[in-house]
Amino acid sequence: MINSFAFARYALERHLRQDEVIYPRSEIGKFRGEPVFARHSVTHVKSAENWLRSSGRTIRPGAQPLKMGKVRASTLNKKRAVEMAIADYAASRDTGEDPAAMQGLYAEWQTEPHVPDSVVEVILRCSNHEISAHHT
Repeated sequence: MINSFAFARYALERHLRQDEVIYPRSEIGKFRGEPVFARHSVTHVKSAENWLRSSGRTIRPGAQPLKMGKVRASTLNKKRAVEMAIADYAASRDTGEDPAAMQGLYAEWQTEPHVPDSVVEVILRCSNHEISAHHT
């Protein structure tokens, strides 16, 4: 049995924050009937949008989310889009769950560095003339 002084090295699932998940799920013991995991198995997860914005990373194709979290809209337009999606879902179904208001959360190992699209043609417009440049 693990005592309460050891929680710096161990984690219970109910003590995880919204942006944390246990991966890999290798149980190392029990504490009052709850599974106990090693603290180094706690992984921070972010949404695809937050990975791109904060770290310049995109989700790998085919990656499955480790956890589903509530959509946290940061702009007014995004808040409106989320509200409309929830209203559309509520109109089509009459259940208690709201999957329209959930988004997938991914760990860093499920991402790759973002490679922006290459520039094919650039036209710079100045006051009296145009400059055209071709890049590949």
